[in-house]
Amino acid sequence: MAISRIDSRNTHGWSVRVARGSKKHGTWKEINGFFSDKKWGGRDIALQQAREYEVKLLIENPEMEPAPFKEFPQANCSTGVCGVSRTFKRCRRNRDILYWGYAVLYKTADGRRATKFFSENKYGEDEAFERAVAFRKEWEKQVKRKGAAVKRTSLRTQIPGTALTREHAST
Repeated sequence: MAISRIDSRNTHGWSVRVARGSKKHGTWKEINGFFSDKKWGGRDIALQQAREYEVKLLIENPEMEPAPFKEFPQANCSTGVCGVSRTFKRCRRNRDILYWGYAVLYKTADGRRATKFFSENKYGEDEAFERAVAFRKEWEKQVKRKGAAVKRTSLRTQIPGTALTREHAST
């Protein structure tokens, strides 16, 4: 949103611009208005009208809230589950040693991005995947219920022992 002054050869007035949405997601909407000094009887009155128009536009077009998470996996998703990826961690003492597992991406209550790692060494490949999917699904349920991100600690205590397999995870 912006009000800017335009003073060119034959044009004198105030331009109002309010933009909403996202070009990337196809929800982009831009609303413009121009308040001429001549039409409104002077520079100050035109500015006052432009400000009133801006307030009206902001009330009629509130800021769009982004989706808290993606519902469907992207084309490059290798696991078939949004927010779950197969990756590795390096050993702290010997950087050549890799620990493979599944990482879950989510947001904390204060909006920061966080990662939870489920090790294949600890659980085995299938159970690590199942636990990662269960963790992500539980987080998604809590976000839908509360309408916002949830605290890290509340998810740690609620990982159900589920029997999900990779075939079931994509449904």
